[in-house]
Amino acid sequence: MKRLILILGIITTITLFSCDGISINAKSLENFIPDNASTIYKINNLSNLSQDARSNDLYNKTKPHKLELVLNSAFFKELNTSSPSLVAFTGDQDDFIFTTKNHPKLIQLDSLTDKLVETLKLKTREIKKITIKEEVTFIAEQDSFSIISNSQKALIDLFNGKTLKHSSFTKLYDTNIFEGLSLYKRRYSTEQSGIITNDTKRKEVWTLHNLTLLPDGIISKGIIKESDSLQFYATFKGQLAQPVDFIFDLPSEISSAKMYTYSDAPLFFNRLNRPVRDSLKTPTTPFLETTSHMVDLDFEGSQVFTFKSIDAEMSSNELALLANESTNYREVKLYIVTDPSFLDKQLFGITVRPKNTVFQINNQVVFTETESVAQTYIAAIKSNDVLGKSRNVQEALVSLSNTASLLTISTKKDVHANISNILGDYKGDSGAYQTIKNYPIAISQMTYDRDFAHFNFVCKEATKKAQKSIGVSEIASLSLEQPALSYPNFFYDYKTKSNNIVVQDIENVLHLFAPNGKKLWSKKLSNPILGKVNEIDLNKNGRKQLAFNTKNGFFVIDRNGNDVAPFPINFKDEITQPVAVFDYDNNRKYRFVIVQGKEILMYDKEAKIVKGFTYTKSNTNIVLAPQHIRMSNKDYLLFAEKNGKLNILSRTGKPRVNVSKTFDFENQPFYKEGIDFVLITRNKEKISISQNGKISTNKSTTDGDYYFSSLGETSVSLADNMLKIKRKYIELPFGFYTKPILFKYGGEGYVSITETQEKKVYLYDFNGNLKKGFPVFGNGQASLSYRNKNLYIAVNGDNNEILLYRF
Repeated sequence: MKRLILILGIITTITLFSCDGISINAKSLENFIPDNASTIYKINNLSNLSQDARSNDLYNKTKPHKLELVLNSAFFKELNTSSPSLVAFTGDQDDFIFTTKNHPKLIQLDSLTDKLVETLKLKTREIKKITIKEEVTFIAEQDSFSIISNSQKALIDLFNGKTLKHSSFTKLYDTNIFEGLSLYKRRYSTEQSGIITNDTKRKEVWTLHNLTLLPDGIISKGIIKESDSLQFYATFKGQLAQPVDFIFDLPSEISSAKMYTYSDAPLFFNRLNRPVRDSLKTPTTPFLETTSHMVDLDFEGSQVFTFKSIDAEMSSNELALLANESTNYREVKLYIVTDPSFLDKQLFGITVRPKNTVFQINNQVVFTETESVAQTYIAAIKSNDVLGKSRNVQEALVSLSNTASLLTISTKKDVHANISNILGDYKGDSGAYQTIKNYPIAISQMTYDRDFAHFNFVCKEATKKAQKSIGVSEIASLSLEQPALSYPNFFYDYKTKSNNIVVQDIENVLHLFAPNGKKLWSKKLSNPILGKVNEIDLNKNGRKQLAFNTKNGFFVIDRNGNDVAPFPINFKDEITQPVAVFDYDNNRKYRFVIVQGKEILMYDKEAKIVKGFTYTKSNTNIVLAPQHIRMSNKDYLLFAEKNGKLNILSRTGKPRVNVSKTFDFENQPFYKEGIDFVLITRNKEKISISQNGKISTNKSTTDGDYYFSSLGETSVSLADNMLKIKRKYIELPFGFYTKPILFKYGGEGYVSITETQEKKVYLYDFNGNLKKGFPVFGNGQASLSYRNKNLYIAVNGDNNEILLYRF
């Protein structure tokens, strides 16, 4: 009975799918491509491709792929061919035709037990139907070729002469000498690059991708061939491709970017707006004629357009006709666009949401939907948080051309979508795409050349070096109601194990912020804080406090802003110097030194006077905050007087070093360098004093500012714009700089310095190397802290903001 059913099935097949004759010209592989093929792969060696696919992490993370219908097929795993092959998929279906050279050992099924082989007889040929584990494959022969398909109908249609005949494809195929995996795709004008056209007739566009599956990614080089010169890519006809390095100036935290380049702006925008066959021309706004690059960005969930200006002054003059000045942000003027639909009217072929804000920064003219997005964009540029600092971008561009007509950057889920597209898969639901771990970015570029365009694509795994070398990023902008009075300080929160930021504003209000920008509390003080806010651990339990003084009080407060008993201590007489906090043996047995002109008061943690300290009054006013320096296992306390006398005392306040000379003290701390004490005078003299009182002088030749700092074995000086770290000299741009701040944690040491006119914060290591991503935007002295394997930098920003960076 079973045998009878099988025979009847074959008879039915003959009736429905009879072949009237062979009209196929079987000279080469490309003669066996169905006329409705949309995706065609040329495979140089099927076995090698299978191995490359299995070892390619990116390929496997973005499955399923159309190629898997072949590579993962039970039938094709038994196929023995090293000859070039073609596999063509029809339409948007999974039906395919696979063609390769025939030979006696091409198909060896003897070892398989779960198989069924049937012969379907047509009028002029036979087709074998092979079933393996419910997977059905059809195979026929034509001259020296074997033609294999998963669809009997597709195979019959092919032998009935429904083969591909398209000159654009033929030119691409005949000129391609790549020996690897080549992908040919047929698309139509309405599917190209998100461009809207007025043409109702669909025009074919053939693309060729020569794909290389690397162990660490996928690269492609190919050609886009147009069957009609009126296609979108012809927008670039007559244009010289421009350098792609403008992308280096874009914020690093973009989701996607599409950059258009042009050498003749009027011609480019006219062709973009209307089909070239249309004799009517849309006048180009003069502003656009001052540009050479246009970038459509997805930034902060908002659409941003930025243009590269070829003449900043000309662009500015033309912008004045389009917008009105509104406000400033970080020294950048923001303008309100008088007609938010301005760009939409000029860029007819591109979807443009209304743009309300525009500004110029460096060589960019940027249009944003809101002022908030504009501020975030400016913050990224000012902080140097740009793609040019991304090692992932730098490594990707090695595989690409230095110039292009069109360049596209994809990140996150768009990387997955691009890989699926570049491998010839269906468009699919965008919700199916996922962010691919270790593959942060994909870049493609197109360069127009007469009636075709060159295409390049790269997506590679982020190297360990790139992953570790992220550089600096702004992680928070803290807003004050009033401008900051002093520079911010870090304060460790034992509960959250994070570095909070403490700062006082000009209304004498002390604020504590969490690293995410949330204000934790505010505390009104009667006067400004003198000097910095100190971090102490009064109870030796890790629950730290803030210690500081104003001119009439000494305060210790906890993480919640509450006073810690028995503090504060209030004073009738004015305190004239910042409180000095001494911790002689690093055992948190603190001594707090308060200076009131000539009077010196030393308190313990119980807010009681330390009776054993005898230096309670100087001859003249103390002009610098007292300091403790430990050297050669001895403690030295330093007090500088207005009359030029330097008192170097023991813990008890008795003279320990006799200093024979007097000095005109500069407002700089004392430092230890080697086995000497170092001070700087107003005459820019560096004075070194040994432990036995020997004095040596080194006069700086600079007429400008001179600073000196040291920490451990590292000494740093700044004379005008010449920074010296250890023995390395670094020439900084001319400007006005804050004193160098030295910070060390574990084996890492850093030097921070800020140029106050351009508002740039520099960070060097102790070897004199500028760290990745610096300088960043900042105003005034920066504070540094280390937590969770990251360096944090807090600095005043513009107006009423505090900026927090992570490195």
